[in-house]
Amino acid sequence: MAVTVYYAEDADPSIIRSKKVAVIGYGSQGHAHALNLKDSGVDVRVGLPGTSRSVARAQAAGLTVSSVNGAAQWADVIMMLVPDTAQGSEHLKRALSLYRPEHDPLAYTFSQHPRTAALAHLCLALQHLGYPDQAMAAGWESITEAKRIEHFNSIAYSLCFVSLLIMLRRDLKTLKQTAGELLALAEQYKAAYWALWARSMLGWIKAQEGNAEAGLQQMSQSTVELQQQKANLWIPQSLLLQAEILGRTKQFQTAYQLLDEAQALVEQYDQRFYEAELHRVRGAVMFSERGDLKLATLNFDRAIEVARRQSSKFLELRATVDKARLLRARDATKAARDLLAPVCESFSEGLDTVDLVEARTLLNELS
Repeated sequence: MAVTVYYAEDADPSIIRSKKVAVIGYGSQGHAHALNLKDSGVDVRVGLPGTSRSVARAQAAGLTVSSVNGAAQWADVIMMLVPDTAQGSEHLKRALSLYRPEHDPLAYTFSQHPRTAALAHLCLALQHLGYPDQAMAAGWESITEAKRIEHFNSIAYSLCFVSLLIMLRRDLKTLKQTAGELLALAEQYKAAYWALWARSMLGWIKAQEGNAEAGLQQMSQSTVELQQQKANLWIPQSLLLQAEILGRTKQFQTAYQLLDEAQALVEQYDQRFYEAELHRVRGAVMFSERGDLKLATLNFDRAIEVARRQSSKFLELRATVDKARLLRARDATKAARDLLAPVCESFSEGLDTVDLVEARTLLNELS
């Protein structure tokens, strides 16, 4: 496949310099685009909610910040760089529809096979949107595609993303297979980054099987080394999983410390994919430590609010189950049932997955 390479002199920057550009969001993508545009002489403005901690970061970088509505009304061109699972999944499906076999060599240009990468991201998006069976199908297809072209980094990439999906679904048996395969592949090719993620996931399995101390130690060591490599993309999720285990084993102060660290990363990098889980896990730890129904409920309510805003039916289900259990503990059985029933009924697939089995079991008990 012939590849055309374009250089700076091939572009006409006057086209964009004549426009006012609003960058909505200031995460890993938003800040890079905003700063590149500013350095290129473009009139750029960042749109953020007034409560966002990213406001101070953007202003410190010399950027003009306004409200999202204000930036959009001011601009000629708007770049939407905020987390949006529903919109993202549609773009991924569009990318897959455009894929052709002659695109396979792009794996060696971009280090990832385009179809494999799209499917790997889509599997996580579909899980959050409430399509567990379609999510798993996309995940397996991602691995199959990567192995078809025998491209090492694409295989590792797909195994890692699909393992993250499987861990989210709490499927220990399947995770042992995929994370174990990822670790073996990483060790074969001496790929430290992929090995660290595999070891973290295998450590989580140890903790789930009863060896919390060894599992936490393995997860913590991998997380520290990943952060030393500035690989912060999935670190909030890893910290949340560790905090959840620490809460169950009554190590509350360390759990709060990791939750605070995860919160800081979410705000710093605007990585809000697991923001709902941050509030849910904090509520669970608070209830486990203090038995404080009010504080726990406030956190579960926040988790539900965030999940709904992000169209994550899956994380809404998790937070709703936890809140329904609290309502039952307060003898508010009808309120618990009324809260949980519509969320359960909104799922038409994946009924045999752990979260949905637990949710439906609780709903039956409430009836």
